[in-house]
Amino acid sequence: MDCAAREGIQFSDSNGVRRLPAAKGSKKPTILVVDDEVASGQVLSVTLKLAGFRSSFVSSGEQALGILAGSHLDAVLSDLKMPGFSELELLTRIRRDYPSLAFLLLVGRNDAPIGAQAIKDGADDYLLKPVEAKDVLRNLRRALDRKRVEQEALELQQRLEQLVFERTAQLTSALQNADESYENTLLALGAALDLRDGRTDHSRRVCEYALEIARRMGCSEVQLKSLSQSALLHDIGTSAIPDSILSKRGKLTPEECNTMRGHVQIGYDLVSRIPFLRDAADLVLSHHERYDGTG
Repeated sequence: MDCAAREGIQFSDSNGVRRLPAAKGSKKPTILVVDDEVASGQVLSVTLKLAGFRSSFVSSGEQALGILAGSHLDAVLSDLKMPGFSELELLTRIRRDYPSLAFLLLVGRNDAPIGAQAIKDGADDYLLKPVEAKDVLRNLRRALDRKRVEQEALELQQRLEQLVFERTAQLTSALQNADESYENTLLALGAALDLRDGRTDHSRRVCEYALEIARRMGCSEVQLKSLSQSALLHDIGTSAIPDSILSKRGKLTPEECNTMRGHVQIGYDLVSRIPFLRDAADLVLSHHERYDGTG
């Protein structure tokens, strides 16, 4: 117990949980171990601390929920069978209230099917008891990395939505006293997107060529309107692509190619939310498809 205390580990006592103050400026992930087998839980908590994590230990699901309500945590490692809780009840409650938290379940070998079900219900992983330290650390780091990527993607989308909101507000303010139609607004937005990657008038020229081809094909005015909108905004998803990829000189790596391909889905997600552009959204999504449907 004294050794664990010197390492900054938290243990439960008869009055609940004694929480040691977090180190100021610490960026170490904070992990909560939940296990009604006190000795096993304390050993796992110490193991995590020695591996470079900040670690806490509690012996009940209620204590775990209490800590979550008042503290920042990055992950929970919980035993399957906790007094007063059904098998996956703690997972269900944590996933509902703390979706960004990594959750790993510890199960006995006879309960492996429940572990598989837990992953379907939102757990990031499960480990079979008795656990090996190397397995715990490997799976925990993998789960934390996955949650970090998910959080970065969410933040990126939020920043993108804010950017679109701000650009829209700026355009609305600039054009509120003008007589131009919303097509001119789209043209301005397309031009703003072109400025980012240095392709002057790219969106406008794509629009003009697409409309000329469509007219010769006999497309209706309704179709031409949707085509014009989608052509002007076809690359709006590139606003979420890092400059290091968008402006790279030379061949992209396979990972960079995959990131770049994602701009059509991002563009579709943005455009489809705008009521008067919904008909154009499908064209934004498919603008890199080949004529035969591949691509």
